[in-house]
Amino acid sequence: MYVLDTNICIYAMKGTYPCLNKKLMSIDLDDICISSITVSELEYGAEKSNWKARSREIMRMFLSNYMIVSFTEKDAIASGRVRANLAAKGTPIGLYDVMIAGQAIARDWTVVTHNTKEFVRVPGLRIEDWTEPTTVINLNT
Repeated sequence: MYVLDTNICIYAMKGTYPCLNKKLMSIDLDDICISSITVSELEYGAEKSNWKARSREIMRMFLSNYMIVSFTEKDAIASGRVRANLAAKGTPIGLYDVMIAGQAIARDWTVVTHNTKEFVRVPGLRIEDWTEPTTVINLNT
């Protein structure tokens, strides 16, 4: 299962990277999901937009294509461990990224992101960047 990071959702909605949209269309919709954490980030972006209604409409249309997965206690425990591990190493990442990484680890998902500099710090997390013509895969074990 692939979980889309917030930046990937934004790029897909804007059509920033044609290869991203092509990749999204080539993957079965049942194999892609979006975390409720990402939905929160997208809603925040829409709320602070000058075009709230338009931004929300684009967001709702995009999100309707994918399964939205709620953040659970199991995800929270995994996220807490990720955050503690990164803090101990002195390599913290943003809290929402920690939560998405923890959810992905707890559920054995691959995070699709263009924010590889942050996510690569998380041991055991699989990440892919679909914004490049050739998919960048980091098994990060």
